[in-house]
Amino acid sequence: MAEKIKWYLVFSSEEIAEKNIPENRAVVVDLEGKKLCLTRTKQEYFAFEDKCPHQGAPLNKGKCEDGHFICPWHRYAFSLENGREKTGSGDVLHMYKTKVENGKVYVGIADKTPWWLAWLK
Repeated sequence: MAEKIKWYLVFSSEEIAEKNIPENRAVVVDLEGKKLCLTRTKQEYFAFEDKCPHQGAPLNKGKCEDGHFICPWHRYAFSLENGREKTGSGDVLHMYKTKVENGKVYVGIADKTPWWLAWLK
């Protein structure tokens, strides 16, 4: 069974997103009670948990460098593609899907409803 994603509108236009998210920096968005970082590079948007898997520090003051997001506290570098820490420490950043559709920016959160409860929705 394919993973079901619920998409949340975070910016009504890319122009607004670009004004609110400096390139290679992050802003915090609160979706479904989760604090997420949303960042952008020249190419695309990325979303991930605002909590470093290394020691739990907030990541929102970090920055993007060479395809990685750098933790502002301990300089751990997490891949923007898969969340894995660059040195192979085993720490993995929880990543969320993003998309731009009709000029609007969305973040997707997987629906974790157990299969046996899905029919109630």
